[in-house]
Amino acid sequence: MTVSVPLAILVLQWSLLVFLLVLLVLAYRQLAYRLEGTGVSDEADVTLAVGSTAPAFTFLPGNHAAANLGSNQEGFGRGRWTVLMFGDPLCISCERALSAIERLQQDDQDAYGLVVTYAERRLIEAVSAFRDSPVPIHIVDQASVDAYHVTQTPYLFIIDPSGHVKARGITDTLSGLQRLVIEARRRPLNDIQLVGVEQFKNEVRVP
Repeated sequence: MTVSVPLAILVLQWSLLVFLLVLLVLAYRQLAYRLEGTGVSDEADVTLAVGSTAPAFTFLPGNHAAANLGSNQEGFGRGRWTVLMFGDPLCISCERALSAIERLQQDDQDAYGLVVTYAERRLIEAVSAFRDSPVPIHIVDQASVDAYHVTQTPYLFIIDPSGHVKARGITDTLSGLQRLVIEARRRPLNDIQLVGVEQFKNEVRVP
């Protein structure tokens, strides 16, 4: 004897499942928000030290801005300041930090924003703030994350034109990001032989 399940019950079951998944995602994001600070913090920091050379990495493009770069490798020390953020599409603070980077780029043409994540492409595409951002979103492997010793997000590194870390910290506000940039630009550049770097440093506009 075959027992058939009414269509209405099947629809109800799937609706409940989707509802529970949405609640789970919301709970995760709220927990991340409560655990992460909103100021600049590097207390008990074990990430890549200030003064270290920023490791290059291979990536998969996570959004249109990254796909338009025409490369799958990212390096530093190309004569520009880089704001590198490790983020997660499901992290509310990461969305705010990404927005801060976008605003900084509008006001400071010398700052190049870049976001790396270990998240899957489908998660990036599900969050419009990441998917549609003008800032390139790079999907990297665990080895790239380990190279920077990052254990929480959003975590930001300010990398100088010679490819060295000049400031680092956790922040999701524009004012916090600006403080990191000012801190970085006040430190001497590592490679004084780099052509044009000292002139570049003197000409950059501090927000």
